[in-house]
Amino acid sequence: MKTPAQNFRLLNFLSVHNFAKSGGFSLIELLLVISIISIMSAASIPGFRGYIRSQNVKQSLEQVKSDLRSVQTKAMAGTLSDEANVSYWGVSFVPGRSTYSNFTVNSSFTGIANQGTSENLVGDAIVRQSRTIYFSIPVGDAYTFGGTPCDATGTNCSVLIGPVGSNGNDCAQIRVNSAGGMFKEEGVACVAYCVPDGGDCFVNNDCCSLVCNGMNKCDPSIVE
Repeated sequence: MKTPAQNFRLLNFLSVHNFAKSGGFSLIELLLVISIISIMSAASIPGFRGYIRSQNVKQSLEQVKSDLRSVQTKAMAGTLSDEANVSYWGVSFVPGRSTYSNFTVNSSFTGIANQGTSENLVGDAIVRQSRTIYFSIPVGDAYTFGGTPCDATGTNCSVLIGPVGSNGNDCAQIRVNSAGGMFKEEGVACVAYCVPDGGDCFVNNDCCSLVCNGMNKCDPSIVE
């Protein structure tokens, strides 16, 4: 009886012998295999890119929620409340940017003092909508532009995040309600946006005629 090692050597010999006897693979067979692999690889690339963009948005959304919660915590702790009549902590989101800023204001929502800038959002994710959210000291309830309270569902206090140049349903948002509660939503439509600091219009060609003034520059009050 042959040992396992002898059987392995015999099988190996037969495999090599049969392959050599058959003359190996022809050039046409090799090219066919390479072509099939190339086609399969090319077909999988768009799906992989879409997956990466989706993950970038999800991670960016988590970052925004964490930063909003951090600012709310500072408001509830009364951080800097004894300096220059500080009554609110806020976060300002500007469309087209990958960062956003934290600040403090007084009871009249004036006297803005910058308190720092966020880390960059992940990958090609950017802010897709102009929004300012304030948290009151020391309660931590939420307001938006002009001191308007956020509504019960946070519809008027949503922060939209999405990929650069996308106009599909691959954006995501955080809604902040009047009590400061935060809710995440994915698969949200990526609305057209303009850059409110005088830049060119983005995404849709009709953006300029819809939400930018006659000088082809943006009006933040309309975007808001």
